[in-house]
Amino acid sequence: YGGSIPQRRASANVRVSQRSRTVMYSLHSLEDCCEVIDQLIANNTVVLTMDELDGHLLQRAVDTLSGAEFALHASIRKASDRTYLVAPMSVEINDTFDMDRRF
Repeated sequence: YGGSIPQRRASANVRVSQRSRTVMYSLHSLEDCCEVIDQLIANNTVVLTMDELDGHLLQRAVDTLSGAEFALHASIRKASDRTYLVAPMSVEINDTFDMDRRF
């Protein structure tokens, strides 16, 4: 063969991993779901309260986040009546109590 193998620069192959964070949000409108989804894409876990939303908007927000959960292979868990935990696929969620998780 006789040819030399070109050397790659190490920096081209190194993937910089961001430190995962937990972020707390309070949704005030359906548009706020975009910020939550951006946090999931950034590999951050979100604790989300929806106390400001009425019943109809609450259900629409949960539907929107459930779609993002599916698309991003994330997890969403209901922590209380209007509080949810939304985590990227790199985070394992251990349920320690039996909570009604129907959305």
